[in-house]
Amino acid sequence: MSNYMQGEIIAPDKEFVSIQSENGNSLLFSIGTDGVFYLTEETPNSGTGWQRSNLSNGLSRYFKEGSSIVAKTFAVDQNTIDSSFSVVVAVSAANEDHLFIASAHARNDDSNI
Repeated sequence: MSNYMQGEIIAPDKEFVSIQSENGNSLLFSIGTDGVFYLTEETPNSGTGWQRSNLSNGLSRYFKEGSSIVAKTFAVDQNTIDSSFSVVVAVSAANEDHLFIASAHARNDDSNI
């Protein structure tokens, strides 16, 4: 076999859900074995074809500085008509559980996750 690259972009995570973006790319939401909520998205113009984003980092601003956040579970639902999606994620911080909801979100080349 020639012209291949071995790598690990998508690790065997604790939980994951896959949907498709408006432009046809795969969006893989997951909770890693490290307790972090991730989005791994297909990016055809990149070197590996995938980009992984830590979505837990964006949630950390809602808690006291230095608090560690652990994603517990999540759900993703997609509207088949316009490809918009909603995400619900439960996290634990400072021994308390919190629920975050993002609804009717669109993922295209211009949007920021």
